[in-house]
Amino acid sequence: MMNEIVINSESDVYELLEKLSDKSFDVTTLNNLNLDFNGWPILQVRMVGQQFNSSITAPIMKAFLELQTSLYRSFATVKYGIPNPAKLSKDEKQMLELIVKVEEGSSKYKIDLQQLFENTCKNLVDKMEPKHILIAVLSIAVLYFGDSAYKNYLDNRKEIRQLEIKDDEQKATLDHLKFVSQEETKRASIIANLAVQNSHVQTIVALSEDAKAEFLKRGSTASVIEYQGIELTGDIAEELGKNARKPSIDIRLDGLYRVLNVDSSDPTEFKVKVRNVGNGEEFTAIVQDNTLERAHIQAIQNGEWERKLVNMTINAKQRTKDNTIYNAKVIFAELPTDIEDVDKN
Repeated sequence: MMNEIVINSESDVYELLEKLSDKSFDVTTLNNLNLDFNGWPILQVRMVGQQFNSSITAPIMKAFLELQTSLYRSFATVKYGIPNPAKLSKDEKQMLELIVKVEEGSSKYKIDLQQLFENTCKNLVDKMEPKHILIAVLSIAVLYFGDSAYKNYLDNRKEIRQLEIKDDEQKATLDHLKFVSQEETKRASIIANLAVQNSHVQTIVALSEDAKAEFLKRGSTASVIEYQGIELTGDIAEELGKNARKPSIDIRLDGLYRVLNVDSSDPTEFKVKVRNVGNGEEFTAIVQDNTLERAHIQAIQNGEWERKLVNMTINAKQRTKDNTIYNAKVIFAELPTDIEDVDKN
């Protein structure tokens, strides 16, 4: 019997995510799951200015293209464990393709995403356990297209800019801005809790914020930009968007790894070259081991000597221009006892 969950609104998503974050959640209720998005999510953007009249300008098109690429990265994170869109097949990219509709006689842009998320769930359902699918897909939905995530992002940008700005008059332009309510704060804590439990969510948070930063940057070309009902003047969008986009993003690359080589020649730094057995990605990382027994380093050395897979928690950075992984740090490593190591290459 098919178990159906209907999503009618952003509130439905956060209610379900809060349940899923509880470790006592009965995962058997997700067997034979069908997720039905009913009237949500829909992305709506409105631009006001002389250049916006039933048309889309090059800067705004650039923002939508960045949004598309960011979605590719998030889906690749969920399915392949790394935010590299090159991992996606042609069919997967087509499934995630955004269709931007420009409403006649206005400067409103609309993207209906219901089918996209339903297709995404169906694509993953046979390959991953249902709880993991729900957390990942629903997190993408609210982080990219929920107004609460956008409000929390704007509030965070306000705080950052107020620390960066030196001129009192410039600071005053931001003082009156208020974006979050108690409800938005609660929803942010739900996502933060999930990010601690799920490395994919942590990466998706960073990816979605980069996409939001692009809309702020490009929205400064309008006199007014409205994103999911939140209205900003072009000047405020420009101010909040300064220094928001970075050349790299912080990512999590947790998973099972084959240890290819260890380098302990430097007494102050233990390096390891690894290959992720799920996606084939290879890179070098520094091992941060603060345990008295040097347990993480020992697990990695044993993994190399015994040619066994090692379960690792890895923080890293990824350049957005070429997907290069760098500044990787292993913060946890252990030899799992509940898997069969079949890859000896």
